[in-house]
Amino acid sequence: GDYQWKLKVTNNDGLSSEYVNSTFTAIGATDAPVITSVTNSSIPTITWTVTSQDTFEVEIYKGQERIYTSGVQVGYDVRSFTPNIMLDDGNYIIKMRAMNQYGFFTPWLDYSFVLDPEHPDALTCYAYANDHHGVTIARSLELDPVTPDTPGEPSDVPDAHYVIRRVHGEITWKIIGKLDILDESVKFEDNTVLPNVAYDYAIRNYESGAGFTDSNVVTITISFQEYILSSMTDGNKFVLFYRTEDQQFDMSHGSSKNQSYSYMIGRKYPVRESSEWLAHNDSFSCFVSFEEYERLLEFYSGNDDLWFRGKNFSYQCSIDELSIKDALLGDGYTLGISVSRTDEEELRLF
Repeated sequence: GDYQWKLKVTNNDGLSSEYVNSTFTAIGATDAPVITSVTNSSIPTITWTVTSQDTFEVEIYKGQERIYTSGVQVGYDVRSFTPNIMLDDGNYIIKMRAMNQYGFFTPWLDYSFVLDPEHPDALTCYAYANDHHGVTIARSLELDPVTPDTPGEPSDVPDAHYVIRRVHGEITWKIIGKLDILDESVKFEDNTVLPNVAYDYAIRNYESGAGFTDSNVVTITISFQEYILSSMTDGNKFVLFYRTEDQQFDMSHGSSKNQSYSYMIGRKYPVRESSEWLAHNDSFSCFVSFEEYERLLEFYSGNDDLWFRGKNFSYQCSIDELSIKDALLGDGYTLGISVSRTDEEELRLF
């Protein structure tokens, strides 16, 4: 901080001079933050005081395991923070430190708290195979919407109904979507499932400032023979490929050694190589209806990011070439299609 020194001198006769002033700035670490409160909620909000802060960091531990870190957060006037994590009931330790404008970190502060909030009622989860060869999740099979609360009255509607998923046999759940809290007829479509893999689904009922309660668990496995090309941004937009008239789905795999330097998801720098991971493409023949062909043209002309799934593979791709081989009057087209992989981290081969 800023300090002011005053100085005067006195001679042998006891006579003193006037004070002279000099101001200087001392640069050093400040005291650690002091956490004043943590809300008793599954998504807690942390509030603190601190002498000087330019950035701050928050970590959460359960036992000896660190389960969350915020990284360095910028904010000289921020004094509350809500971590992007949903906690179970139990004992936790928050570690926190701040850095002042001169780049000095404070010591870490340890703050222990017990999370034991009230919990909402459990919902019922329904999960079933849909026409997209994915899974549809709903909390009701009825089509009637929930009656909204009367304006001005306290609301009994919870804050969120999360759809959670895990591979059957695993412990950790992953939030994959949300259901509309006011409409029972709204359903969530999970069209990213891998074939012949058992998944557990549930609906998490969460209330702000309180806790959450998970529904019953539904385990479902999707198996299919066809091949599906779906939009990465809208799972309801998809094309279903059938075998050609000779009952074959001829697919050839290739790679080019003449790839130009390019960026790919999962790489930090452009590369050129001849391995299958970068220069991989698939060419195949298939049959589609007239309606699905129009949707395929939208994918092709829009250069959309797509998800390609078959009975023994799944990966992200884009369409390189699209050609009509035969037109079957009244039915659809036999096509030739070539796609290239666009995300090397999302490849699944079985």
